[in-house]
Amino acid sequence: MKLHFRKERRGCRRVVTARVMGRALATAVTAPLVLAATAVVPGAGPAVAGTSADTLYIAEEGNGRVVSVPAAGGTPTTMASGLNDHRPYGVALSGTTVYIAEAGSGVILSAPTSGGTATPLNIPGLVDAVGIAVSGTTLYIIESAGTVLSVPTSGGIPTTLASGLPNPQGIAVSGTTLYITGNAGGGSVTSLPTSGGIPTTLATGLPNPAGIAVSETTVYVTGRIDNVTGSTGTVVSLPTIGGPPITLATVNVPVGIAVSGTTLYITESSGNVVSLPTMGGAPTTIATGLSGPAGIAV
Repeated sequence: MKLHFRKERRGCRRVVTARVMGRALATAVTAPLVLAATAVVPGAGPAVAGTSADTLYIAEEGNGRVVSVPAAGGTPTTMASGLNDHRPYGVALSGTTVYIAEAGSGVILSAPTSGGTATPLNIPGLVDAVGIAVSGTTLYIIESAGTVLSVPTSGGIPTTLASGLPNPQGIAVSGTTLYITGNAGGGSVTSLPTSGGIPTTLATGLPNPAGIAVSETTVYVTGRIDNVTGSTGTVVSLPTIGGPPITLATVNVPVGIAVSGTTLYITESSGNVVSLPTMGGAPTTIATGLSGPAGIAV
């Protein structure tokens, strides 16, 4: 989504980021940050599912902040702010730290889950970072130009794991494998070893895929659908080894996605956060009134 969802990608992204969680939603949203959507382990940025979540962390691109929301539903609380000029898009969660990818600046920041000042990490050379995931002491970052990078959570010189991916939007990590959405051409999901290598295509022909999350042997992906009456979107699942996607629900221009236990959490470009059973079903609104929500972590 540039927005990567950016404004132009907002067409894509609208956004985002990874990306947590999915940027390409930019067009549909007035947001990039998909980052992730964006992803985490566990987390959203997309993340590996574990026990049920208590708190969600969401990149709110329109207001330049990251907010927390009770997973059971409630009022968003500002966790980190002052990011207005740089479009926070992707978020990832590890322990008591949230990592934030600013699509506008190419900066990665960290902030305590209890709230406070977001601190930039020293990671030279980043450009338009749209999605982020975390596993252990390693961050995995996607740039809109198609590069996948790894770097220590403390910062440092990034290592290139792959390049030339088609407009990546969201990234998730599970074990020794990364899962990435691409919003160019046919709309794809690929996998990549965390040590780097040749990407493997898991699915193509997806409608503007953005956010991505993984739980055990299943990958979950959000996508935007444009038509003459406006835009909508879907949430689909597919096996981690690849295969035909299965539609779980139709939602309002989804951007980021995260998974915890048997529940999916999804940001909508309209400003809502909804939950959905991993097996599919009717979405439940758990927060409203956000401005350009993008990546989500749990």
